Amino acid sequence: MMTQTIERNQKRMEQNNFGVRKRLLEYDDVMNKQRTNIYRMRSSALFGERLSIDLRNMLYNWCNETVTQFKDSGDYQELEMEVIRTLAMDLPFDEDTFQSTRDPEVLAEMLFDNLTQRYHDKTESMRTQALPVFRNIRTEQGERIENIVVPMTDGVHNYQLTVNMQKALNTECRAMIHELEKSTTLEILDDEWKEHLREVDDLKQAVQTASYEQKDPLLIYKFESFNLFKALIDKVNKDIVSFLIKAGLPTQSSVQEDKHRVENHQTSRPENTGNTPQQAGKPKPKAQPVRAEEKVERNAPCPCGSGKKFKKCHGK
Repeated sequence: MMTQTIERNQKRMEQNNFGVRKRLLEYDDVMNKQRTNIYRMRSSALFGERLSIDLRNMLYNWCNETVTQFKDSGDYQELEMEVIRTLAMDLPFDEDTFQSTRDPEVLAEMLFDNLTQRYHDKTESMRTQALPVFRNIRTEQGERIENIVVPMTDGVHNYQLTVNMQKALNTECRAMIHELEKSTTLEILDDEWKEHLREVDDLKQAVQTASYEQKDPLLIYKFESFNLFKALIDKVNKDIVSFLIKAGLPTQSSVQEDKHRVENHQTSRPENTGNTPQQAGKPKPKAQPVRAEEKVERNAPCPCGSGKKFKKCHGK
């Protein structure tokens, strides 16, 4: 009798542990599907197998979803402002065309074709601007220089691209454009994926209270995590498209402006020269250590007033 009782209890414990492991596996399956899609996108960017196709898909998806969203509400001005904010350009169609066209896919195609041509023209301009610089460096330095660091900026974010000199010369700087697309995709994808993992961890803890309402936490977790993943993909597409369309090589005028700003800042700072009447004959005061400003938390609003988190703005 004692043996049978122990066996029954042991069997119940094993069934309970099996149910717990099965439940955890179901939670992991949700993240595994999302992780597979993200890693596929990252591998395409890292090895360059389908990068150009993925970028065109991102661009078309953004055009289609944005136009459809504002077409349903019939708000042309908001659509125009969204395109200006994201791409720094005007719409290729006017308000009459927007209102008279019933199918939003037609408008999305118009916007997509315009953006594709605009991006092609911009990359060709960047190539012709950078190619003489690469050739001059090769002529002056010979083959001692293997890689060149090329700065890219969209006016807010700055990336440093490491471009192979020989590949850039052999492809007439097309390798530089490919490196720009690759680095931008990896940088944005990695940052947004890490943020998504934090949000999913918080969600997993939050849905456990649904059992008190006689609801299945797993079903709520699947539904909410799908919405979070969809928002992640939309955010990644928008950020990548926005940077690639607006990014460019810093111009000479912008470099001179930055240099002039730094010089003005340095000359405007008061200095103790030791030649004033009050300081004559006195030893030069000892330099005080520079005190750092108050540390801003990563998830706190940026002090610049942009409305973004500090880690997404000046703390990036």
